[in-house]
Amino acid sequence: MTTANDMSPAEIAARIEHTCLKPELDEAGLERLCREAEEWRFHGVVVNPCWVKRAVELLPKDGPVVISVAGFPLGANRSDVKLYEALKAFEDGAREGDMVANIGWLV
Repeated sequence: MTTANDMSPAEIAARIEHTCLKPELDEAGLERLCREAEEWRFHGVVVNPCWVKRAVELLPKDGPVVISVAGFPLGANRSDVKLYEALKAFEDGAREGDMVANIGWLV
């Protein structure tokens, strides 16, 4: 099993998803998030669906990938709504997606 002790800083960075899902994120914050991810060579940036297109524009094609969320934060949306949200994020350029499980159904 590989541990962080066995990896270089670059290998660790390549596994990090730099995330900002705050509802008050603004364009300056998004630009900072993307700049930091590119500078540190993180795997990707995770943003709310409304920011996917802009994040794609800010990041180089060979740089960090854009990751979005569906059903965030509670997962209480209907499954078909989460699917639609995820598909729209991919249409906007997201390369990966995280779908939040319905927390109420897990307990």
